[in-house]
Amino acid sequence: MSRITPLITFNLNERGRQWTGQDRSNVDVKAWVDLINSPTTQEAVDLGDMVGYYGHQIRQLFGTIPPETALLNGKEYRLNPAIRVVELKAQPNGDVSHRIEFLETDAGEHAFRQYKAKVGGFSMAIDAKPNNGMYVPELIGGFDYVLQQNYVHNCGHGQFDSALQVPAVREIMEQSLVEILDSIATSNFAYHQLEDAAERQLQAGLIEQKYLEEQERIARRKRLQDERQEQLVDSALCAPVTLEDLLGESDAFMNAEMQGQEDNRKNKSQAKIVGGFFNFL
Repeated sequence: MSRITPLITFNLNERGRQWTGQDRSNVDVKAWVDLINSPTTQEAVDLGDMVGYYGHQIRQLFGTIPPETALLNGKEYRLNPAIRVVELKAQPNGDVSHRIEFLETDAGEHAFRQYKAKVGGFSMAIDAKPNNGMYVPELIGGFDYVLQQNYVHNCGHGQFDSALQVPAVREIMEQSLVEILDSIATSNFAYHQLEDAAERQLQAGLIEQKYLEEQERIARRKRLQDERQEQLVDSALCAPVTLEDLLGESDAFMNAEMQGQEDNRKNKSQAKIVGGFFNFL
C-alpha cells in the first residue's frame, strides 16, 4: 500500500457532523482559501516543510511550529513528525484537496497503521486572529493525524480541527503527550518484533520448501534412471521363441545337415572317377 494517500477533498463549509465537533461558521473561509493558495504555503508544501504529528497535543503545548525536542516530565523527547503534506489546493467554494505522505518515523508508522485500519483522519492546524467576531487564518502548520477529525470527509481518511476538546491544562496535556509518545514507541517495538518473527517463520518455510523440492528432484531423477536401466536390460534380452518354432528350426537344421552329408558323398564319388581317369589320386 502506498504511503501517500489518494487525493482527499473536503469542504470548509461542510463538516459532515451534526451533533459533535467544533463549529467553523465563525472562520473567514475566503481568507482560509487564500492562505492555502498563498505563495508562502505552497512553497512550504513544495519543499516538504509542511509536516504534521500524531494528535494535536504537540502543537497545543509548543505552538503551531513546534521544536524538534522537548522536556516532558523531566525526560527529553524527540517530537518526530508523523506525516507530510505533498499537495494542497483550495477552491473559492471552500473545497480543499490534499495528499499526505506517512513518514517512516515511529509516529508515522503508528499513524499509517491507524490509517490502513480506517481509524481516524487528518485535521488542519492553523493560527487565526479574531476580527469583528470572525477568526481570520494567518498561518497553516499543516495537518495532524487524529482519531476524530472535525471534517468527516477529511480522512482519506488551529484553530485545531479535531472534534475532541482537550483540557487546556498544561500538566494534564504534558502527561497525555508523554503517554502517547511512550505508547507509540512500545507499539512500534511490539509490531517490529512480530514482523521479525513472521519473517523468520517465512524464511524457515522457504528453506523447508526448497528442501522438499530438492528431494523431489532427486527422487524424480532416480525414477528416470531406474526406467532407463530397465529399458537397457529389456533391449539386451533375446526375443521369446515358442516350442513349435524351436522344433521347426531344429528339423530344418537336421535336414540341412543330412543334405550336406549326401552332397559330400556325391562329390567324393565324382572325384574318384575323375581322379582315376586322370590319375590325380
